[in-house]
Amino acid sequence: MNIEFTQQEYRTLIELLFYGDWMVQNAVDDPTPETERYAALFKMMKSHAKAMGCESIIAEQDGEFVESEEFVGQLLPIVDEYDSEVFWEELIARLARRDAVMEVSNARFEKMTEEQRFEMIEAKEGRWQDEFGKNGLERLTTNDSSPAQPRAKQPKHDNRSGERVAPKGGGNNKGKGNGGGKGPGNAAGNSSGKGGGNRGDNKGGNAKPPRR
Repeated sequence: MNIEFTQQEYRTLIELLFYGDWMVQNAVDDPTPETERYAALFKMMKSHAKAMGCESIIAEQDGEFVESEEFVGQLLPIVDEYDSEVFWEELIARLARRDAVMEVSNARFEKMTEEQRFEMIEAKEGRWQDEFGKNGLERLTTNDSSPAQPRAKQPKHDNRSGERVAPKGGGNNKGKGNGGGKGPGNAAGNSSGKGGGNRGDNKGGNAKPPRR
């Protein structure tokens, strides 16, 4: 099967693959057969950049095909928006879960059904939605004199039976990752690498609070 792309369609495909590669690189610390397949496909598609007249966005360097800084810079706003959304969703969900555990005890919380836990956590999210919507992180502090509370078991990728609270005050967004701030890297040197990039401050005071 042969598929023909226009130059613009090819560029759009590279953009989509970039976002997918960024997600995988942030979710997996060590390569797996699956992630290596994804990386190989992305590399193969980028290898056609010159033939498609897109060498201005992808250049070959020592056998690797690297996105230009300008190209990556055009894609980062969506990455930043995603990270901000996930940060607030995770923060609200985890604080609400903590509050639920503290209210009933860890042992009782673990014995509840998934639906009961979900409803209890959801009921407590409104407080944090309002707080962060009004004040961001300004009033979030720690109390070092308080004894540590026993922790409820945390699902690996989610906090509430597959549903996540929407930071904008409505709906449930499924499937978002952990927003770990690892970043796609500076394309001029380590495209899609962890730890680089022009981001990384979404989890600090510069993160955009949820809209109420």
